[in-house]
Amino acid sequence: MTAPPRSQTIRGTTPAPFAAGDPPERGPRSRFTLAVLAVLALAAFAGFLALGTWQVERRAWKLDLIERVNQRVAAAAVPAPAPAQWPSVNANDNAYQHVDATGTFQHDRETLVQAVTDLGSGFWVLTPLRRTDGTTVLINRGFVPSDKRDPATRNDNAPSGTTTVTGLLRVTEPGGGFLRKNDPVADKWYSRDVAAIAQARGLTQTAPYFIDADAAPKQAGAGFGRQLAPAGRNSPFGRSSDDASATLPAGSPSSTGAPQSSSGASSSSSDASPSSAAASSAAVATSPAPVTTPPRAPAGAATPAAGSAAAGAMLAPAAAAQEPAWPVGGLTVISFPNSHLVYAITWYGLALMVALAAWYVARTERRLRRRRAESQVQTTLRS
Repeated sequence: MTAPPRSQTIRGTTPAPFAAGDPPERGPRSRFTLAVLAVLALAAFAGFLALGTWQVERRAWKLDLIERVNQRVAAAAVPAPAPAQWPSVNANDNAYQHVDATGTFQHDRETLVQAVTDLGSGFWVLTPLRRTDGTTVLINRGFVPSDKRDPATRNDNAPSGTTTVTGLLRVTEPGGGFLRKNDPVADKWYSRDVAAIAQARGLTQTAPYFIDADAAPKQAGAGFGRQLAPAGRNSPFGRSSDDASATLPAGSPSSTGAPQSSSGASSSSSDASPSSAAASSAAVATSPAPVTTPPRAPAGAATPAAGSAAAGAMLAPAAAAQEPAWPVGGLTVISFPNSHLVYAITWYGLALMVALAAWYVARTERRLRRRRAESQVQTTLRS
């Protein structure tokens, strides 16, 4: 007897059986659904690609801005803008320009603005400078701690008579600080709002900017001298900064961690426009001039006993040298956020993810459609 013939099957066309309880494989999506997904994917891909390109362009603009600001800071001082130039003064063209102004300080009209610097928390001392042409410009003479807010408590060589001040031109900071508004009635100031301060102090013909005075290594003479930071370094993946080695007076507090911005409310602004560039990644910091310590006694000389009158006489000059002349100028910190390359990589990465997702969906849909066609062929053969 012959064995019964085996059932004939078409190889490669029989779909794999499902295990008990497994959900059936879904069919391909409709053409309408695929068209909607394709439009969304194309829009997302184009949007992410455009954002990445925009960040590349912003990075080029930011590097150019940093270079221009560095050139302004390091350049020789030029006369501060005259009244005829006031309407055209703006942050993009004039911020951090190295300027000088000559006039007489009006110390009885100074204004204290809250600040946090490398020397701690305290106040900026803004003093009007009455210039020889009759106009007034506010001078940020520097920083004082909270216990030195009263002029009588300061070791202050306040300039008198005709004085020439050099420093960095700063645009006004209207409104106030973060979540804090200026209160002229209570004489509480959180930003260097030139117009509001001028009105509160009864100043007329006031320039629409103020000047951050340079460090004053020799307070006894007229004028101020600025200590410039070394050339800047720019990091494409984060903050670019000009790191100046802070030389603080002996015994004064030093900053820990990253230096805090001393440029008030408006120096940490969004970089959405050139006028807000005062905020960010080149940091140019200046610090008070080093204090010369008293010379040591020659080798072999007798050392006075501790607590003796001679020892006290030797320590007195050192103690006096440790106390800086308040206010301390030259603490301006210029910082520009420069993370545009990171943002560009992020946007380009999202665009690539969208492209890969679209490829995966298209591949899956082709496979499902092929399986459906094979199943239809098998059904036709069985019938």
